[in-house]
Amino acid sequence: MNSTDTSEINPYGYTPDRGVCFTFIILFGISVFVHLVQTFYFKVWYWIPTTLLAGAGEILGWAGRLWSTYNLFNSDAYTIQIVSLIIAPTPFIAAIFTAFGRLVMLLGPQYSRLTPRKYSRIFITSDILCLVIQALGGATASGANTPSDAQAKLGGYLALGGIALQLISLICFVVLSSEFLLRYKYDKPYPRATSTSAFVTGYRRPRTERSVKLFIRGLALATFFLFVRAIYRTIELADGWNGTVIHTQVYFNCFDGTMVFLAFFTMNLAHPGFLLGARAFKTEIERLALAKFPATYQDQNQMDLETAASQS
Repeated sequence: MNSTDTSEINPYGYTPDRGVCFTFIILFGISVFVHLVQTFYFKVWYWIPTTLLAGAGEILGWAGRLWSTYNLFNSDAYTIQIVSLIIAPTPFIAAIFTAFGRLVMLLGPQYSRLTPRKYSRIFITSDILCLVIQALGGATASGANTPSDAQAKLGGYLALGGIALQLISLICFVVLSSEFLLRYKYDKPYPRATSTSAFVTGYRRPRTERSVKLFIRGLALATFFLFVRAIYRTIELADGWNGTVIHTQVYFNCFDGTMVFLAFFTMNLAHPGFLLGARAFKTEIERLALAKFPATYQDQNQMDLETAASQS
């Protein structure tokens, strides 16, 4: 935040730990580099404007905090870190939404309340809206003269609204994805309005490969970490710029930096390219082509699968 009397106003309420800043820059740098290699090896191109972009934002944000350790009252450094670290995880969440939509294509859209395309359209649209609101909030707050003036409060309300919307979106995603996985596990297709939703005689569900199980567990764990981070950010912003939460460095390091890094690292280990990359995805399409989907959805499923394969 801007200040005409830097001797009295500390925008953080503490001095960022230089060692912690260096640690997160290095950790995110390593994770993002591995994601970059995996992206090109597996040809998971949608990972570039989502996960890689989010990783770059995290590195930039922690670099801003590192800069602040050398000049605590530098408004540019504070602006960089507050805007970057508020919005950076948002594209990564979009990557998770997209990857899950593709997982639905592979395991069977008949188990899902939403079609694979709707997962992407609904949740990514919500994610973009969250991104815009959070960015506006962070930029507005960073331009305030003091944490208690009207501009800072407006920015805080905007950022809080964006984070709260993101939390609601994550809750909806968790509910829908959990329902899908339970229906798949117990082989209970979602009831449709038409009788043609029943399987044709002789249908045998493809077995769940080890790579699929690994990806599901990784996706669930990464979502959990991001969910914890969203809860923390909601509490932090609701407490206000002068609140105890935002002025306690260990909370930020544990519930923001650590949670986001663990989500990134988890997806390094359970990267969608092992299953959903162009190479693996083609194999899965051929395997699933042997299974017979409900007549009502067969043409649409085939179209979705072919479109996803061509875009990978």
